[in-house]
Amino acid sequence: MYVYKNILLPTDFSEGSEKAFLHAVDIAKSMNAKIHVLHIIQQMVYPAGFEIAQNSFSNIEEALEKNANSHLSETSKRLSNLGIDNETHILMGKPSEQIIEFSNQEFVDLVVIPTNGAGGLEHFLFGSTTEKVIRGVSCPVLVTHIDSNQ
Repeated sequence: MYVYKNILLPTDFSEGSEKAFLHAVDIAKSMNAKIHVLHIIQQMVYPAGFEIAQNSFSNIEEALEKNANSHLSETSKRLSNLGIDNETHILMGKPSEQIIEFSNQEFVDLVVIPTNGAGGLEHFLFGSTTEKVIRGVSCPVLVTHIDSNQ
């Protein structure tokens, strides 16, 4: 039997992330594991030489970080109320890359991640974050599906 002590729960605060949260909670409770809740803010790309755009994007990133901190604080309280040891983290960058890097640096035993529902041309051109994480991490990955009843 595998024993998981450090679970990574990447979140975008969506319905799918809530489903993954519930699975991570069940596993953490049964194994007395710590949950690392991770949110990635994608950095804005703006044209060089456009100072107005840079200031606007900077304000947007600050608002996104403030919103993420609020959501992560709520999530941490929920986990603490359930008796689960947890830490919250915010990183900037490309979600799949940051999740993979965090997983390897923090010695994560399990990643619990939802599918994002991307399909069609978007999935063909870019692939999904979940798919990239599965291929990139060195630990097991539990993928939850938003339509699943379990």
